[in-house]
Amino acid sequence: MSTRPNLKPFSVFTNQSMSTTVHSPATIINFVTGVGYDLSWTGTPTGVFSVEISNTYSLNADGSVGNAGNWAPVTLSTPITASGSADNAFINLAGLEAYAVRLTYTRTSGSGTLNATICGKVQ
Repeated sequence: MSTRPNLKPFSVFTNQSMSTTVHSPATIINFVTGVGYDLSWTGTPTGVFSVEISNTYSLNADGSVGNAGNWAPVTLSTPITASGSADNAFINLAGLEAYAVRLTYTRTSGSGTLNATICGKVQ
């Protein structure tokens, strides 16, 4: 989780198993309108990546999750898929008007290891 207005590169998945569906930790993007995810994976995973946003996710003063929130998918112009072999991809999102964002990988078959980094800027 991050609360930086200038969102420097930050790892949201490090050597994450792709043998099941996974959600990254939420990143607060208040004041950040452009967000990008840099993805790389190994192995033979088959599945789909998606990005979800929330305005109801919240944190307590101690940094713990206060409200898990409601999450809605962002429509990507080109769906990002893992197609049974190692690869990499970049998801570029502009004009997000949301409080928080997270990356989701939905597994269909196979397995692998995922690394993903988020970065953002004010546009």
